[in-house]
Amino acid sequence: MLDYVHDQGGETGVTYRIAYRSSVGEMIHFALGPVNSARPEASESIQVLNQDGTLSTTSGWPTFDMIWTEDQRVYSIQANGADVTREEILQIAEGLQIVE
Repeated sequence: MLDYVHDQGGETGVTYRIAYRSSVGEMIHFALGPVNSARPEASESIQVLNQDGTLSTTSGWPTFDMIWTEDQRVYSIQANGADVTREEILQIAEGLQIVE
C-alpha cells in the first residue's frame, strides 16, 4: 500500500506500508516514510536495531506508534492495542534484523 502523508511537523512524502489485518480490523503496520497517528498520550525512548527510537501510546489509532530513523529514513511500526500488547510490539522490534 502507498500513502501520501503530511504530518503536523511538516514532514511530507510517500510512505511504503505493509499492513496486517485481524478479524476485527487493522492490527499492525510496518512503514518506511512519514506516518500519521493520533496525538501521543505518553512516549518513551527505546532502541530499535541499535538506533534511538520512540514508542508512543495514544487513545486513537494507532494505540502504539514506534518510530526510529536509519540512514535518514523514517521507519515505524504501528499497532492496535486491542490485538497487540506493548510487550508484543517491543518483541517485534527486538526481532528485527538488518538485511544487507
